Amino acid sequence: MDGSLNDLLKQTHYNPHTAEAVLEHYLRIYQPMIQTLLDMGADYEDVVQELRIALWQAWVRWDGRLTLRRWLSWKTRYVLMEYKRALAKQNRLRTVSLDAPLEPE
Repeated sequence: MDGSLNDLLKQTHYNPHTAEAVLEHYLRIYQPMIQTLLDMGADYEDVVQELRIALWQAWVRWDGRLTLRRWLSWKTRYVLMEYKRALAKQNRLRTVSLDAPLEPE
């Protein structure tokens, strides 16, 4: 897949077919990190959707200073790390309702 991904990314203009191939590539590469997110309570479809949006935004904002492949890989990893931080924070915070009845002692 690496060779074909390099061939796909030679065309630097965004198109949906190429974007889906790139997304599938990064879903495989970052599978261990994605599995960690799922173990923390994330929904797989939500993770994929976040990555799809992030890759699209990164592709549109790509300025050519890095190779497109490196840029998209960096952005993918960054989004996954931010997702992990948000889940960790969410899992640390307990929601307490002030209207809930008190437990009998």
